[in-house]
Amino acid sequence: MAEQNDSNNENVSENVPPEMLVAAKEIALNSLPIISKQKYTAVYNEFKKWRSTRNTKSFAEPVFLIYFNELATKYAPPSLWSKYSMLRTTIKSYDNIDISTYPQLIGLLKRKNVGYKPKKSSVFTTTDVSKFLKEAPDAEYLVTKVCIQVHIYLFMYTGTSCLKT
Repeated sequence: MAEQNDSNNENVSENVPPEMLVAAKEIALNSLPIISKQKYTAVYNEFKKWRSTRNTKSFAEPVFLIYFNELATKYAPPSLWSKYSMLRTTIKSYDNIDISTYPQLIGLLKRKNVGYKPKKSSVFTTTDVSKFLKEAPDAEYLVTKVCIQVHIYLFMYTGTSCLKT
């Protein structure tokens, strides 16, 4: 199916002047999210590098199945979905191939998600913070204590948190 997409894209591209193809590719690349363009490009380059180690230039579904199956040994399901999303966007922009039409790949990602339980983040209670501020040695934690107190003051004064999550 991917080979058919590739050949269809080549047939369409044959009738388009080269300068228009360059301009269209530039527009497509600029459509990537500005804030995370570096992350998207890094994931895309990581995939290209992996493909070259496998001696393939194909964007066929079996290539993606093997790639994501290998990634699943290193990453949790939410990270796999994130990488899939970034690859889907960049491959669509760079190569004009829509991997969202690969049902086996979507099925693999869904199966990897079955039974996944996300880790719950630890949250400090007011008691925990108060205990830390009173009991932690100043010699070691003075800067941290001051930062916490400034943050608490700013939160109480402005009503918004200045910490990034």
